[in-house]
Amino acid sequence: CGLSPAEARELGCVFDAVLMAWVPWRCHDAKLNSEFLARKDWQFYGDPDWNSTSRALPLSYVLAGEWDKIYITIDFNLFHCTYTWRKAWQAAMKGDVLDGYIGDSHHTNHCEMLLMSDPLKERSVYMKYADCPRVRYDNGRFGWYRVINRRKIHR
Repeated sequence: CGLSPAEARELGCVFDAVLMAWVPWRCHDAKLNSEFLARKDWQFYGDPDWNSTSRALPLSYVLAGEWDKIYITIDFNLFHCTYTWRKAWQAAMKGDVLDGYIGDSHHTNHCEMLLMSDPLKERSVYMKYADCPRVRYDNGRFGWYRVINRRKIHR
């Protein structure tokens, strides 16, 4: 999906609110994203020290996918994990391909650590770009990356 949101759009990628990542359209589950967004009035912040009186970022800004790092609520992080598990289950049942972010064990480890440790420590999310393999069992060695100074950084 390129090295920027503009490149991601040019390449036909879609911003996925469940993953907080740009993904190729064929790995985007629009229905699951709609369900996720409708679940709660999600709040996102630009300040790592946000509190109940902080001003939330507009949802339109978050969904435009033009940011590098934002701060999230614990509810968002927990539901993010459960929805990614739903996405993985649906892909397995349908025989579909799974995006490289969820297909990478790094993400499963992230959710496991979130559930098994102090979830309040996990309060930020950074922009990611995920691959979408051509075949079901080919997530490759690097299923997703971050972009820092226009360079791909694999986990």
